[in-house]
Amino acid sequence: MTIPVGELWTPAKLEVNWTRVAIAVLALPATLGALGAVYGVLIYINPIGIFSIFGTLVFGILSGATAAKALALSRVQGWGVAAPVLFLAPLFAHFVGWVAWVFVVLWARTDLGFFEALFATLWPPSFVEAIGEINRVGVWTFAFRSRSIGDAVHGGWLWAVWVIEAIIVLGTGWVAGFGNHGAADAEDAQPMCSACGRQVVAEEDVLRLPVPSHPEQLAARVRALDLSALDADALPTGLAWCQADLGACPCGATTTLSLWHMQLDSGVKHPSPLLRHLSVSPDHIQQLRAIAARFKSAQAAAFVPTPFQR
Repeated sequence: MTIPVGELWTPAKLEVNWTRVAIAVLALPATLGALGAVYGVLIYINPIGIFSIFGTLVFGILSGATAAKALALSRVQGWGVAAPVLFLAPLFAHFVGWVAWVFVVLWARTDLGFFEALFATLWPPSFVEAIGEINRVGVWTFAFRSRSIGDAVHGGWLWAVWVIEAIIVLGTGWVAGFGNHGAADAEDAQPMCSACGRQVVAEEDVLRLPVPSHPEQLAARVRALDLSALDADALPTGLAWCQADLGACPCGATTTLSLWHMQLDSGVKHPSPLLRHLSVSPDHIQQLRAIAARFKSAQAAAFVPTPFQR
């Protein structure tokens, strides 16, 4: 439901669409599984080299970004649901990649048929045994100009390669996933409209007014929807002022008001929040715009041009 007028929006108030979450729960593993299967086959075809390193990076990024996209489609922003999904997604994709790779190795390098190799891969004891045997004998060698160099990489060296691969996949997956999720619980997160599912777009610097002697009292009055508190008699001067920002979603069902204390230092604005994302009605929006229009008229009347501006 839409945030009631007069209440402050927080990420904890985000409404989770459980129908969309259920769809994502079904679609996400299938998509990650497909990515993992393709990756496992490609790594078998080209186990070491620039292509495999690039493919590992892309696979990790896609696994995390896919999870973040699924959460976005489910309208999930809070970390309570998102964090476990974003953490487990690259792990699941990497595991499926391992399963696909072991299956291809057993099918192509042993006397096992397709279904025998598939059963040996899917049965946990034989899967673990297969990994141990692959590590003992190795399945690939370093090559120079298409000629193999030395024996197949095995033992501790192969474990080291696998660990590096896991670090790349999981590291890039977690960075891509948590990064693309957008840090929905950050202080500057914008509200999400439950009606249209779109994010509220901020309209900054709608109104400037002088900094009062007690900014917290100004914020309290605005919090109580007394917007006449913003109708100051004087114009803002100097390097500090209070600023009102508006926010609205594309469908117009969610509108918000934020209040800031702004300080200009060496040409850089330093905002301090007084009030974040107060849910307001269209009437309140019109009232604020009327106050802003009067301020602009007063500023235009008080402007005295220099000889160079005449």
